[in-house]
Formats: sequence, structure tokens, C-alpha cells
Amino acid sequence: MNTALPQFGERLAGNNYTRRPGAYAVVFDAGQRVAVVKNRYGYYFLLGGGAEPSETMEETLQREVLEESGYDIQIHRKLGEATECFWSEIGQRYFEVHGHFYAASFGQRVREPVDDHHVLVWLTAEEAVKQLCRQSQAWAVRQAVESDYDIRR
Repeated sequence: MNTALPQFGERLAGNNYTRRPGAYAVVFDAGQRVAVVKNRYGYYFLLGGGAEPSETMEETLQREVLEESGYDIQIHRKLGEATECFWSEIGQRYFEVHGHFYAASFGQRVREPVDDHHVLVWLTAEEAVKQLCRQSQAWAVRQAVESDYDIRR
């Protein structure tokens, strides 16, 4: 049995990578569109982000989604984990992200988003797979679709 995590991006020899665990949500609406955020540079990402040292992945996901969207969420199940190596223009460094991906749904709108440079956008799963900046996040959307995840259960 192959237990290796899916890996995306290329680890370039001779570069230092900042390792970062993170949690990300695949949230569908009733029309089976996926919630993503578009940043001020025009890049699309799943809701979520990097974990603080004292947080569980589920706590990270709750905090990040609230900051980015203003919504609390219900986490339904884990879709999987994957790693991705990339250069961040914004951070001006290389990252190796160990992503934990969850199927989730929005609860109540609790407040205004903290991140004013993120805009919540709804895309079809096919559009999301094409538009998402990170290959691991596109993989997570495909995992959700292939498992016939239905938010309306």
C-alpha cells in the first residue's frame, strides 16, 4: 500500500524552504459551486492558511475561514493531505506547505472578513480546478468531486 502524500511543485536544489503546515476548506454551495478567495493580485486560493504553533488543523481552518470570509464553518470530513513546494513572490521565499484539506460548509456570517485583500468568489468545480493558484488545492477539489461529496446531505 502506497502511503506517500501527493506532492506538487518542484523542490529546487540549493534553496531553503520554509515548511508550513496549513488547513484548507472545500466548501460547496447548493449549486455545487466552490468557495474560493481572490487576492488583490488576481490569484485564486481555497479558504484556509497556515497553522499557528499551538493550533490543531481544525482550529486553523476555523480561524482562517473566519478571517477570510467572515463565516464560521462546519467541518464534515478530511479529504486528504498533500505537500507543495513553490516560490512566493509576496513572501519572497520558497515554501513547502503540508496541506490538510477538509470538506466543510458555511454556518453563520459572524463578522466582516479581517482580510480586506481577499474577495469571496464562487466558481464551478471545473473553473476552480483551472483557476486555483496551488496545484494541491486543485487536487483537493478533484478529491471532493470524485468522492461525490454532497454538502446538502
